[in-house]
Amino acid sequence: MGEQIPERPTTQNLNVAADESSIYQGGNLTAVSIEDLLDNDVAIRQLVNELNLTKRANERSRTEIEALKMERTGYAMQPWILGFTAVMNMAGIVLVGLGTNMLTGSNSPPYANWILGTGILISILSAFCPIFLPFLIKYASEKQHANQK
Repeated sequence: MGEQIPERPTTQNLNVAADESSIYQGGNLTAVSIEDLLDNDVAIRQLVNELNLTKRANERSRTEIEALKMERTGYAMQPWILGFTAVMNMAGIVLVGLGTNMLTGSNSPPYANWILGTGILISILSAFCPIFLPFLIKYASEKQHANQK
């Protein structure tokens, strides 16, 4: 009956770390040595799993960075491409108008069909330019980042 209840250890004496930086940078825990890992299957599995998780996270980050670089290239190119498309569309419309006016007149010149056809072709090509925009952005992004490496 004269037994004493042992005191509970304080939190500072326990090997508990709040985050990774307190483990190795002056924290309570010491770094893991190779001798600690020898014949310790659980610790080795944990290290391999941690390595695999880190590799997956790095790969996801690299993929996201590449996508963001491509998106940035697209935003930088978009005003130039849209301006070029607008100018080409206006040129096509003007040529279609001139060709139509020449063909519907009393004396149509022999080149009126060529002007109308060229105007129609330019208008059609400028209408399809936005379809090719993603491919052009991808090509320019890959070329730009290949030059940076």
